[in-house]
Amino acid sequence: MKDIDAHAAAPNLASIALVKVTGKIMAFCPEFLWRPKEFVVRDSSWVDLASFPEPMQPYFYNKCLHAASRKNSKTMVFKLKQFSLFVVIPEAQWREYENYADKLAEDAMSTMDAEPNTGSLCRPNKRSVPAPIPASSSSFNTSLAACPLSHSLTHALDEDLFLATASDFSGHSVTDAIDVDAPATSLKRTRSWSVSMSSMTTHSPPGKRTFATAASPTTPSRHWVKEALQVGGSANVDIGLVMKTKLDSIIFYPIPTLRLEEILDDTDKHAFSLNHAKSFSGQLHFDTSSCSLLGVGGFKTTHHAYLLLNPVVPSGLGSLPRHPVVLKRPYHGGDSANKQYKRYVLAQELPLLFQEANILYWAKSLLQMTYEYINLAIRDAADISIPAWIANIPHLHFVEAGLALVYSTTSKGPSTSAGSVVAAYLLEERIECGDSKFMKFIHNVQYSSLLKPDHNTFHIAEFLIFMQHIQYMKTDGLAYISDYQGSTTLLMDPQILTHLSVGGGTDIFSKGNVEIGVELFEQEHICNQYCTWPGFTLKPFKGSE
Repeated sequence: MKDIDAHAAAPNLASIALVKVTGKIMAFCPEFLWRPKEFVVRDSSWVDLASFPEPMQPYFYNKCLHAASRKNSKTMVFKLKQFSLFVVIPEAQWREYENYADKLAEDAMSTMDAEPNTGSLCRPNKRSVPAPIPASSSSFNTSLAACPLSHSLTHALDEDLFLATASDFSGHSVTDAIDVDAPATSLKRTRSWSVSMSSMTTHSPPGKRTFATAASPTTPSRHWVKEALQVGGSANVDIGLVMKTKLDSIIFYPIPTLRLEEILDDTDKHAFSLNHAKSFSGQLHFDTSSCSLLGVGGFKTTHHAYLLLNPVVPSGLGSLPRHPVVLKRPYHGGDSANKQYKRYVLAQELPLLFQEANILYWAKSLLQMTYEYINLAIRDAADISIPAWIANIPHLHFVEAGLALVYSTTSKGPSTSAGSVVAAYLLEERIECGDSKFMKFIHNVQYSSLLKPDHNTFHIAEFLIFMQHIQYMKTDGLAYISDYQGSTTLLMDPQILTHLSVGGGTDIFSKGNVEIGVELFEQEHICNQYCTWPGFTLKPFKGSE
């Protein structure tokens, strides 16, 4: 597609890709009832654009900035670059399509006496349209167009989609297009899971079901047969493990990411709430044994679990038929050597988990506000030299999460009737660190990085310190996020620190809210290269002197 605005945000890009590609998917098999609302748009790193934590942020702009070729120049130069987007059909819908196509094939074979015409079976042949999964690898060449993106999904699917380039940036030409007519790719693909959730579906479509062809019979080794018979014949079910597996009926309340202005403008949104209108029913499958224990913190235990929502939601936690999650529960005391921990009663447990959810709710909003400030400052820095490190600004977001309330399916005495809440869990997406390690960047009672300058992620810790400076300034010295920890892209378990005047002597957010930290921020905060760049217009504090 030509003339794509370099400042286009993730939702705008997703809409354009869906408009261009959905019609081709529908044409691939018109008889099947496709559900376009479930389609997901992802980039080449498999990030879901619909759940991108900074929906107002130009999505590809920073990747188009490069250091000038002149020696020792720190000026950043905008260069055209091509990017790919993929429109992905969820696995469950693709399986439905395969079953539908198989049934058509069976019906055709049973009724046709002549040579079958497979063209109506919705299966691609050598001359058919390309396979829809991925439905399209959409290539974008960005421009510095200043015009706002707007394109209705009701526009004709076959029309040329484009956005006019603003005259303010006429020096940057735009010539790229979405390549929706790329050569067909094979339907036979392997499945691999995305690093982040922002991980709603698989990297690639589910492979087409194949059937093994008959091989020539061979005579196996007598030793191998004997060994397999001994092992197989003596196998037994692990009763203890089965008895420790639970399947709870739940109502799931996802934690949304709202703009700070939206929270401030609506008193009903000042805090996270158990909004029944935005909840989902389903089940939670997990193992209560110690072998499923991921870790034990100072206040919570974490377990492997699987979230099964019915129906599967379009994005976020529960967008997979069996979505791997981390289950967190608070505890008090117990025997850590034997991995036995005491649990709170529901009346104590639920407020603690709600508090955690509310902290994450505010942290998501403050982080989004910070990135919006950064993006606007870079965009408006027309007369200021842009340093080279701008192109490598870390892109971080907090884990997708939500509260799960467990409902009893039977009556257990007068205190617990069927349909009543009996437990609560905090569910979070799993952080797959890959080659990197889980790290704690900043402690909630410190103003500097916990990492040494020679650490390969020290720049992330410095960037988070800089973000605290912005949050402090934008809230007029009332609050900022601390206790940053996680991977190089995903953060979890934050703390919201507030000024002494906010709480008025009462505990708000949590006991980890060390209010004196905000009180002394201007004296203790040490500005770094991010803080001191003139484009961000941040006031230097005493700690930097």
